Amino acid sequence: RAYIRHVTIRGNHRTDEAVIRREIRLLEGDAFHVSKIKNSERRIKNLGFFRKVVISQSATEHPDLVDLLVELEEEPRTGELFIAGGYGSGQGFIAETGMREENLFGKGQSLGTKFRLGAHTQDLDVNFTEPYFLDRHLAASAGVFYLREKNARKSEFTEDHVGTRCGFGYELSDHLYQNVGYSLSQENLKGMDPKASRFIREQRGKSTVSAVNQRLTYDQLDNRIDPKNGYTVFMGNKLTGLGGNVRHHMHNIGGVYYHPVFVDDIVLSISGDTAYIQGMGKKVRISDRFSLGGNQLRGFDYNGIGPRDRKTDDALRGTRIAHGSCEVTFPLGFPEEIGIQGSSFVDFGTVWKSGDKGPEVDDNKGLRVGAGVGLTWKSPMGPLRFDFARAIRKKTGDETRTFLFGYSSKF
Repeated sequence: RAYIRHVTIRGNHRTDEAVIRREIRLLEGDAFHVSKIKNSERRIKNLGFFRKVVISQSATEHPDLVDLLVELEEEPRTGELFIAGGYGSGQGFIAETGMREENLFGKGQSLGTKFRLGAHTQDLDVNFTEPYFLDRHLAASAGVFYLREKNARKSEFTEDHVGTRCGFGYELSDHLYQNVGYSLSQENLKGMDPKASRFIREQRGKSTVSAVNQRLTYDQLDNRIDPKNGYTVFMGNKLTGLGGNVRHHMHNIGGVYYHPVFVDDIVLSISGDTAYIQGMGKKVRISDRFSLGGNQLRGFDYNGIGPRDRKTDDALRGTRIAHGSCEVTFPLGFPEEIGIQGSSFVDFGTVWKSGDKGPEVDDNKGLRVGAGVGLTWKSPMGPLRFDFARAIRKKTGDETRTFLFGYSSKF
């Protein structure tokens, strides 16, 4: 049995050594374990500060002692000051500016500000995260936000949200994480179209929303930033009503699985998610219900499926949702530094049970399916995605959309 004598770190010119050492699962005097070395490499890569991480061992003059060398190559930058603009098919014109630093002063702290202005959206967000609060394995975060969103299609109203949030995240084991948080916000539903559904117009007014939430995640991905192998599953719960005048509880569960096909550059991903929300003595507001379409169900328009008012054709959204995707990403022959990839996909899902009662309510919970191809480009102004999709299984009244483009995001 061999034991660790020294752990030496090289290549961290900007990042504090303590930020790296706290991710290493082996310390001086510990028994040598290959699996813990691999886990340490994965954890350091997941920080996102290094483009290369190699941990090697070397023999010493003592047969039962080995030295570890952690060799690093830092990313040229971990911060970004950006100004961007574009057109998203679900959001119209978008202009965005902000600052983001993932390794503030080399301490591993994260600070981000963002301001986005669009034809249907105004969004301001400031957030700070300390990954090792009070020198413990405890991530603490706090932020403030403001959002104005105009639902100009299929649900005629405007939502205003302004509030604050805080939270803590910690490890229950090497692969099991829990996050708990609290948010307090003032919300206002206004701008109702006089011809909008009566179910929407009756919800006009201000609300105070006080909510606690938790999320439990089991992560076996090879890399959180650009996964190619492994899986992650999660379970989330939210309770609204500890103060304020909105009361409901929400629960969701889901996961995603990645696996290379034939070669490492061709990756299959399978994801799924289901959730429900239930009012407590009150009907769930339309702004809290689930909608489906657009990027989550390609081939269908935003708010394109689910319960709707037959008289006005307004989407009423639902309190139950289930959706998933099967996708294969592959290189297109461009140099790797350009960051262009292709994909083919099949999306499926449904949303149902609005909670509204009446003969005009159409609540068809049949499964919808869309399929198509896409292109992802890690452009200088941020990741962009272009998708061409077709609805291959739909219901009467569903709204479809063939082309989508905008910022991309992973599940």
